[in-house]
Amino acid sequence: MIAGQMSIRRRSAVIVCAIIGTVLQLPAAQADRTVSFPNTQIPIGTVMTHPSSSGTQLRMHGTSRGTFLVKDGDVLYLVPTPEGMRYFDTLSKLKPTDIQHLRLHDVPISESNLKTVSKMSGLTHLDLSYSDINDSVFQYIEQLKNLEQLDMSSTLVRGTTLKKLKSLKHLVALDLAGTRIHDFAVNTIVECCPKLERLNLAATYITDDSILKLQKLPYLRKLRISKTNITDKYIDKLLTLKHLEKLTLSHTKISPKKLRDLKAAKPNCKFVFKESDD
Repeated sequence: MIAGQMSIRRRSAVIVCAIIGTVLQLPAAQADRTVSFPNTQIPIGTVMTHPSSSGTQLRMHGTSRGTFLVKDGDVLYLVPTPEGMRYFDTLSKLKPTDIQHLRLHDVPISESNLKTVSKMSGLTHLDLSYSDINDSVFQYIEQLKNLEQLDMSSTLVRGTTLKKLKSLKHLVALDLAGTRIHDFAVNTIVECCPKLERLNLAATYITDDSILKLQKLPYLRKLRISKTNITDKYIDKLLTLKHLEKLTLSHTKISPKKLRDLKAAKPNCKFVFKESDD
């Protein structure tokens, strides 16, 4: 029975029905779109698209020249080359929402490039791994309000300005493996990124004190702390994370006995503990 009036607003595509006090909300209608890249002397990189749903395969469309059709529900993925980075700043001619995924892995990144990135308000995934960025990068990253996944692994980041991540309300995945962060940075991460579901702190300088902070991330599902100085001391505290699905502990100081205890206490969680490759 409908006890009330139905209001339909085409622009927001929201339908509110008083059906036993229930509110139904539908996503706004979308349409295919085109993205026109500048015709630079050499292509900036490779353009791909894939459906926004996870676990789907990338579709390669070619190099970043000319106009590309992005189908309804798809996201655009750009992978610049080291040579193409010379023309990266020409991307400022695009709409801020044209690119959703940007992979700047192992390419030279200038401050000018970072300014260009900071204007890409449509970014949800950003990969800066294996570059020479440092903590100054966060003044640009904090402007990417829609960012969900951020990879800064194997960079010069120390974590002194991680507090700027507080502006990223949708951030659920953070990779800082192989960086120079210590325990104080973990404290900042926990305070500023409470919605994290995936966190990689492998090969960093964290100690047991970080475990006391990490247990305060209620939505954490996957945690990598391999190749660190973590011991048996507080590791049990992570058992309180009710959503934890995978914990990687390879090359730590966790004892075999403690590992057995962890597995027995949380049988639905996968514990990765190897003495070879992580």
